[in-house]
Amino acid sequence: MRKDGLALATVAEACRTSKSELTGEGEEGMRKEMRGSKEAIQVLANERTEVFEAAIEGRIRWLSPLKADKYHEYCNSFPELDLPADWRINFWPKRGPHWDGLAIDETRGEYLLIEAKSHISEIFESGSRADDENARKQISSTLETLAKKLHAPYWKEFWEGSLYQTANRLAFLDHLNANTKHWRGKIKLVYLIILNDPIAKEQAICGVNEDENSWLTAIYMALHKMLAIPKRNVLTKHFKTIFIPHSTLYTAEDK
Repeated sequence: MRKDGLALATVAEACRTSKSELTGEGEEGMRKEMRGSKEAIQVLANERTEVFEAAIEGRIRWLSPLKADKYHEYCNSFPELDLPADWRINFWPKRGPHWDGLAIDETRGEYLLIEAKSHISEIFESGSRADDENARKQISSTLETLAKKLHAPYWKEFWEGSLYQTANRLAFLDHLNANTKHWRGKIKLVYLIILNDPIAKEQAICGVNEDENSWLTAIYMALHKMLAIPKRNVLTKHFKTIFIPHSTLYTAEDK
């Protein structure tokens, strides 16, 4: 399975490169004909909040990315979380992950860490970009500790390589839940999947059919085969996946 996972990650990397070339990611002014998860979550947080609420079945108060804050994405801070001042010490270097979205589910009283994705290849990354040796050691120590806690083997090529983003999100999910009093056990990691992104067909060369079942299979492979986390673990109840069709991001007036 380890060898199969490496092959899958290699194919995904090729698809991810293809997608970047097609979209010109990082460029502005793509809102009229949105392409990609970044624009999608901005619309859901500011213009089509009811679409996200219907998908997650709850009343949502968004904290980011908000138009009023110039779509700011939080990195080392989490508004409204009662974290101690030293919460990052012996856990993570100064540079933490950027979160696509943060929100509060007022129906369930949950704090949501949201990762938005519109292509299966986005699950797979090129690994940690930490350029400081002490930072790399800290990341390795934290991820290895999490793997042990989850009763998973520490296959470094996945935990710090192609599935590094997934691994560090799980690490933050676990650590934040353990270091807040008011929100303890109420912090959730949400995979927000945008179905039928406009450039999905342009990626047909990768041979990926990106329907709901394909996404669930890819997520299952990533979590339970490549990271080798048992299906039943301490984080299972804190992780959820929701699907939103790209077409619902538009109003009749937009079309």
